[in-house]
Amino acid sequence: MVDPPALHCVKLALPLEFQAGPHVLQIISSFLLPNTSDGAIYNNLQRVRQAHEPFRAWTVGAMDGAAARGRVSLLQRLRSNRSEGYSTAVFVAQHPTAVSTLSSGYISIIRRSVVPLKNSLRLQDMINYEWWEAGAANGHVGVVEYFHSRTYNAAKPLLAAAANGHVAVLRLLIERHTLHTFQATLVKPALKMAAQGGHAGVMELLLGGSRRFDLADELVIASSGGHRTVVELLLLRGNVAGDKIVQALVKAVNNGHNSVVQPLLDRLPRTDGVCISPVSGNCETKPAMSPTQTILERAFLSAVGNGRVDLVRLLTSRISMPVSRALVRAARTRQLKVLELLLDISQGLEDPYYP
Repeated sequence: MVDPPALHCVKLALPLEFQAGPHVLQIISSFLLPNTSDGAIYNNLQRVRQAHEPFRAWTVGAMDGAAARGRVSLLQRLRSNRSEGYSTAVFVAQHPTAVSTLSSGYISIIRRSVVPLKNSLRLQDMINYEWWEAGAANGHVGVVEYFHSRTYNAAKPLLAAAANGHVAVLRLLIERHTLHTFQATLVKPALKMAAQGGHAGVMELLLGGSRRFDLADELVIASSGGHRTVVELLLLRGNVAGDKIVQALVKAVNNGHNSVVQPLLDRLPRTDGVCISPVSGNCETKPAMSPTQTILERAFLSAVGNGRVDLVRLLTSRISMPVSRALVRAARTRQLKVLELLLDISQGLEDPYYP
C-alpha cells in the first residue's frame, strides 16, 4: 500500500535543516500514524478517514472495535459492505445486542450459500458456545446470561470462570445448570485451577457448606504459588495428610514464600522426628534421621544457599535444623547475612542442630 503524505504537524515541528529531506518527514510520519484505518472507522472520524483511508488497510479490528462500543448500526454496515470479518476479541464485548447482530448475520449468510441448514445450526451453536465460554473466562456476567442455554454443556465455561477467579459468573453457572456430574468430575479440576490462581473466593464457593474434600493436591499447588489466603482456607476446610503438608512446606520454602511457610509450620506433624532435634544432647540415645526431617533439611539448606535470611530465621525457630552444615553452605555460597544469623543461633549449642 502507498505511503500517505507526510503529516503537516511534523513539518512544522522539525528544524529547518531536517525539512530539506522529505524522507525524514516521511519516516517520522510513519511512526506517528497507525498501521490501519480501524480506529478512525469505529470512532467515526470522518476527516481522518478521508485523508488517510486510501493509505491504510482495513482489518478485523474495525468490527471488533464497533462491537466493543456497542455500535450496532456500524456493525450492520460493515457486515453488509466489507469482508474483513472479526476476531475472537469480539466474543467478550459487553454489548450482547452487538454480538447477536454478528452471530445472526453471519449464520444467515452461511445458510444461504454453501452450508446445509442442519450444519448451519450446528455452527450457530458452536459460535454461541465459544462466545459463552469467552464471556465466562473474562468475567462478563451479562454475556454469560445472554448466551445461556440449558442445551449447552457448562463444563468449559465453568472451568474458565474458576481459573480466572470470576465468582459471580461461576455462581450463575452453578445455579442455572443442573450439572449431574458436577461434584464427580468438575469440582476437583475447578479447585485446582482456583488454587493455581490464588482465587480464595472461588474456593469458598466450590467447597460450600460443611463438606470436606481431600485437598492435598490443591494445597501443594497454592503453596507453590505463594497464595497464603488459599493455603489457610485449605488447611481449615480440607482433609490433608501430614506428608502432603510437608510437601507443600518444601514447595513454599524452595520458592521463597515466607508468608505461606508460617501457616504450614503451624500444621506440621509433631511426629516422625519433626520439630524435635534428631541429634539432641539431652537424649541418651540419638534417634535415626527420619525421611521427613531429611526432606525438610534439604529445603532448609537450599534457603541458606539462596540467602533467604527471613526464611532461615523462621525455620530455625520452629524446626531442628543442621546449623553446622548450614554454616558451611552459607560460607561456600558467600551468604554473609545468613552466616551472621547462623553464628548467633549456634552460640552455646551442645550439638550441631538447633533444638
